[in-house]
Amino acid sequence: MDAPSRSSARWRWLRRALVALAALYAAICAAVFFLQEGMLFHPTTLDGTAPDATGRESTASSQPLEIPVDGAVLRGILVPGVGEGPRPTVLYFGGNAERVRQRASDRGWVMALGWNLVLVSYRGYDDSTGSPSAAALLSDAVALHDAVAARPDVDSTHIVAWGNSLGSGIAARVARERELAGAVLSMPYARLSAIAGDVYWWLPVRLLFRHEIDTIADAPSITDPLLVVHGEQDTLIPPTHGRRLVDAWGGPARLELVSGAGHDDLGRRPELRAAVEAFLRERSP
Repeated sequence: MDAPSRSSARWRWLRRALVALAALYAAICAAVFFLQEGMLFHPTTLDGTAPDATGRESTASSQPLEIPVDGAVLRGILVPGVGEGPRPTVLYFGGNAERVRQRASDRGWVMALGWNLVLVSYRGYDDSTGSPSAAALLSDAVALHDAVAARPDVDSTHIVAWGNSLGSGIAARVARERELAGAVLSMPYARLSAIAGDVYWWLPVRLLFRHEIDTIADAPSITDPLLVVHGEQDTLIPPTHGRRLVDAWGGPARLELVSGAGHDDLGRRPELRAAVEAFLRERSP
C-alpha cells in the first residue's frame, strides 16, 4: 500500500471512530432525557417493619393525613405541638430518599416549642400514590399547604415551610405562592439542574433537564423571612448555593454556616437545631 492509500485508510478509520463516538454520546443524551426520573428521584418505601410504617412512631396523638391532589393521594402525619387551640405549624419537605416520617422521632423539639409538625411523603414515595416529577411535587406542596391551613388545629397565619436538600426548592415554591410566617432551607440549591450539571459536567444538562426547580428565580418575589442552614464542607450542594439564595431573597434572610458539616451529617448537628429553634421562637404567635 502506498503512502496516500495508508493516509486515506487512517482518515476513514478516524471518521468511523468519530461517528461511533458521536452516536454513543447522542445515545447517552437520549437516555438521560428519557430516563432521568429514575436518575433524579429515589422514592422511599414502607416495608412494614420500619418505625414509620404506621405513621404512629412518635406519639399516640399523631394524626394521619390523606391529601387528594391532581392524579395522586399524598399520605403522612401531623404531630401536634404542645398547647391548646390552633397551633403554629411546620410543613417539612424532605430530601431525596429521606423517610420523612422518621423526622417525628428526631424533631420532637419542634413539637415541644408548641409547633405542629407535618410530615407528608412526596407522590410515589412511601404510601403516597402517583409518580414523582418536579412539576407535580411543586404543585402538590401548595395543595398540601392549603389543606393543612384549613384545619381547625392549625394557626394558618403562623406556618413555616422547612425544606431539606431536594425539598428546599419545594418549600421555596410554597413561600412564593402563599404568605408564610417564614421559610427554612437546609442545604438548598439555587437551581436543581446546576447540581445535576456538576455531576454530569460532560453533558448539556440544561438542555436535557425536564425536572427543573429554579429556586433562585423564585427568590426575589418572596418576602417571607428566610433562614438558610448549610454545611461548610457540603460537596454535593456547595454553600455557594445558599449564599446566592440569601442574596437574591426578596425579604429578610440570613445564612448560618455550620463548620465542618457536610451534606450527610448536617441533620445531626446541634447547630441546625439551634438555628431552626431560634427562628421558630421568633415566629411564634
